[in-house]
Amino acid sequence: MKTLIKLAWRNLWRNRRRTFLTAGSVFFAVFFALMMRSMQLGSYDKMIQDVVGAYTGYIQLHANGYWDDRSINNTFDYSDTLKEKLEGVSEITAQVPRLESFALASYTDHSKGVTLIGTIPSAENKLTKIADKVVDGNYLTDDDSGVLVGENIAKYLEMKVGDTIVFIGSGFHGVSAAGKYPIRGIVHFASPELNGIMVIMPLAKTQDFYGAENRLTSVSFSLSSPDQVAGVQEQLLNTVDTAAYEVMAWDEMLVELVQQIESDNAGGILMLGILYIIVAFGMLGTIMMMTAERRKEFGVMVAIGMKKWKLSTIILFETLFIALLGVVAGIVVSLPIVYYYHENPIEFGGEYAKTFEVYGIEPLIPAAWKLSLFTDQGITIFVLAALAALYPMTSILRMKVIKAMNY
Repeated sequence: MKTLIKLAWRNLWRNRRRTFLTAGSVFFAVFFALMMRSMQLGSYDKMIQDVVGAYTGYIQLHANGYWDDRSINNTFDYSDTLKEKLEGVSEITAQVPRLESFALASYTDHSKGVTLIGTIPSAENKLTKIADKVVDGNYLTDDDSGVLVGENIAKYLEMKVGDTIVFIGSGFHGVSAAGKYPIRGIVHFASPELNGIMVIMPLAKTQDFYGAENRLTSVSFSLSSPDQVAGVQEQLLNTVDTAAYEVMAWDEMLVELVQQIESDNAGGILMLGILYIIVAFGMLGTIMMMTAERRKEFGVMVAIGMKKWKLSTIILFETLFIALLGVVAGIVVSLPIVYYYHENPIEFGGEYAKTFEVYGIEPLIPAAWKLSLFTDQGITIFVLAALAALYPMTSILRMKVIKAMNY
């Protein structure tokens, strides 16, 4: 086998032009596929990171049935026992307990419906980095008595930092909920929708406002890596009583986002498929030409004693070597470019930036930096090369030696 490999490698350089042309077509296919796919997958990762990091977290724990009926009555008791169980999962980098419901916010003659979210400010900041989004005033402390309001709420109610906002709502099991709180800061969210409805309040104050002492609507979890979602979700399901709680991953909560990504990804795969079909036919055409040119050579080699299967194996190795040259060149050239755009994402401005912001996403597209991104392209090319090599291998095995020698 070693001898056959050496012969295959030497045969490549008997016609350098043919070798470089074929390897060049593979190189361009791998290069463009890597650039296109890295940008596409990078945009998905950024989209997921921004949307998940804006609020939901990668995983959430609720009372059973809460996701279908998000009422403050579908809350659960945040006991010390439950807290200890949740803290026992090592992959969780932050857990954010929240109490969420609706309220009517008022200031002077203006009023507006808002989503009032009670949270622990220090924990919330670990997940959503919300302190960086405060555009006026200061971020909350854990024992604060004030609130943060979305930028558009402040504009609508004509409020500023230091003013007092009044909330009226329905509390736990129908108790009357009313209170007034000073505005500590104004927050700018990437999503215009969140800017117009979001109010952040310390958890203890929110529980007191709704009459829901030590009760939560959810606990959100941040992980060190998105790849850990399935494993952590399984651990949590084995840890808590599934009759009382439901544990949902981000893709179960953000179904529309998942569908949007899957739809766009299908289009990207289709484009890759067209690109590789063109390359496959290019390789096949070159190999068919090579087979026709070397038919007499093949006949002579078989006539002097070489087994047909050995000659077929040499041709297979030649084809795979050409593919290898193209794949390696494509990866080597694209590697620094992909890494550069991974560290320095492409930033959009103007109308494009506004389109991103509507979905609550930063107008940035980084390149994905994953091992599978490179290995997938290599495997695809080698499969296509092996399929293309079937033609000369079959031709050799079915070859009539006398006819080939007289070709």
